[in-house]
Amino acid sequence: MPLTLRNARVLLSLWGGLLLFFLLITPSAQATHLRAGNIYAKSDPNNYLRYTFTVITYSVQGNFQDEVGELHFGDCTSIEERDPVRYTLNNGLSNTQVNVFTFEHTYGGTGTFKVSYVGQNRNGGIINLQNSVQQTFYLETSITIDPFLGINNSPILEYPPIDLAARNQVFVHNPGAYDLDGDSLAFKLIQPRIDGTRDACGNLIPQIAPGYRGLDQFLGLPDNRTPPGFRLDVFTGQITWNTPSTLGEFNIAFVVEEWRNNRLIGTVVRDMQILVRDVPNRPPLLTVPRDTCVIAGTMLQDTIRATDPDGDAIIFSAIAESII
Repeated sequence: MPLTLRNARVLLSLWGGLLLFFLLITPSAQATHLRAGNIYAKSDPNNYLRYTFTVITYSVQGNFQDEVGELHFGDCTSIEERDPVRYTLNNGLSNTQVNVFTFEHTYGGTGTFKVSYVGQNRNGGIINLQNSVQQTFYLETSITIDPFLGINNSPILEYPPIDLAARNQVFVHNPGAYDLDGDSLAFKLIQPRIDGTRDACGNLIPQIAPGYRGLDQFLGLPDNRTPPGFRLDVFTGQITWNTPSTLGEFNIAFVVEEWRNNRLIGTVVRDMQILVRDVPNRPPLLTVPRDTCVIAGTMLQDTIRATDPDGDAIIFSAIAESII
């Protein structure tokens, strides 16, 4: 067909429509992958107003990935960083990628600041959220800047926020939390959140994730050795789910509070994902020492014993402190 002015206009119109179509679908194609994450804060020992923030997210490997991360510092400012460090999560989940963004910021003065991050979007098919693939992924950490507090670092959670559970078996997860400054920690369940609105100067105001249902609504036949239900220990952060009844992926969130001299000085919100699978294997039974109080800097030596009801070999490992 010869190319006339009329045909050219039709082709241009079709091309414009296709371009608009791809522009419209690209954000949602890049918005279908985030599983879990949290934000850490670390103050500069030479300047208590200067902080380094580390945003760690966990995403479905192989999907479109966020190349740019934007962090809101809670003082009406924000900044973007590009090209995060990426690596594969090494805990038997080969389809999970870790993304690490690093931000630096100097505050203009003292106060309490809510630092927040929004990712686009959660992965699809999360059982206890409504249409999760269309939901943004919100993280938050708060810090208190006060010259009388001195240098402060947020609590560190050593265990990754992605874990496997077996249907109709008791699930136990401990985030392995510690505080570099020796502050006291407390743990509380909260509801996962999404991006909501903005305040007058642009700080993020989140809202509860649509359709969220607590994991106490997904219980099978409880193990009589453990109270039925879903709970988080306020002192240790240990999560117990007795017992998951439904296969699939579930998200929960909790906040770690940081206390010093009876004063709340910081928080870290972790949004984590639990993958429930049909696993015939039964977990080992542990015999651990009772809680023991020791003086800082002294050594505690004791024995942990384990037996496996299926007769499988058992390998012990420990999670130690590291510095972000």
